[in-house]
Amino acid sequence: MNTLSPDYCACVWGIVHDDKAPVAGAQVPLSFRGHSISSQSGWGTVEAMPYYDLSGQDLGLQMGDLYTLTVRYQGETVSRHVVARPNASGEQRVDVWMGKVSRVWLPVVRK
Repeated sequence: MNTLSPDYCACVWGIVHDDKAPVAGAQVPLSFRGHSISSQSGWGTVEAMPYYDLSGQDLGLQMGDLYTLTVRYQGETVSRHVVARPNASGEQRVDVWMGKVSRVWLPVVRK
């Protein structure tokens, strides 16, 4: 059950890292209940490095739901299941590591 305000945006954002630094140009789809939305990491006005941002609101994403975040960059794909656990502002930050580091990134699980 969503206990956030009615204007909850189901916003998911984060930074995509390769083995060395944050990257621009990564494709980042968010999938939920057979539908998806997509963003591309890039430079914006909010962070001092490239980032992606998405809103799962149109997909019906609610707090506590399990969604899939997939990142594609330079021929590599990393896909993880994430539980929607936004902060008090209704946002959830999910950074993603590609390359060698991605092999040790564990799925987010409910506590």
